[in-house]
Amino acid sequence: MTSAETAVWNMVRKERLGWRFRRQEPMGPYIVDFVCVARKLIVEMDGDGRGGLYDQRREAYLGSLGFRVLRFANDALAEPDWIEDQIRAWADNLDRW
Repeated sequence: MTSAETAVWNMVRKERLGWRFRRQEPMGPYIVDFVCVARKLIVEMDGDGRGGLYDQRREAYLGSLGFRVLRFANDALAEPDWIEDQIRAWADNLDRW
């Protein structure tokens, strides 16, 4: 895991946010950074090597499985409380959206 992924893993592991997340989970032809299966939520930390058509296809595939993808740039870790709040809000409220 990258340092950004490690920081997020420390936020979501052991049901710290109220939901169980798995890391580096295979989903079809992709491996997602973090997934909460119960809430159908995927959390992705973007490095410099991703973007564009690849991410569009990936998100379309994951969406076809019923998952929502919450994506953060690695530099968003400058605001770790904000990231944690966003993940918690999405996980807690997915049934409303």
